Amino acid sequence: MAQWTWIAIPGMFLLAFGSSLLASSKPFSMIALILCVPVAGVGLSYDGLENSMGLRLLIIVGSIVAYGWSSCFKEHESLAITRRFSS
Repeated sequence: MAQWTWIAIPGMFLLAFGSSLLASSKPFSMIALILCVPVAGVGLSYDGLENSMGLRLLIIVGSIVAYGWSSCFKEHESLAITRRFSS
């Protein structure tokens, strides 16, 4: 798709639009919106699969590490939101 602009632009639009529709209806589809669209964008930025594979893997590994790191902390409300609604 990267070699033909007239296919790449509508393809990226349809990928982003389709993944956002899926993400609104199914919780697990949020992965497609968060991870697959940027990976596809990286793939279109370089010529050939061998040039972009390292960066794709870096994005995927970074996302997994960020998810794991954020899972170490418990969720809580922001102090600014709590103060505004408690008055």
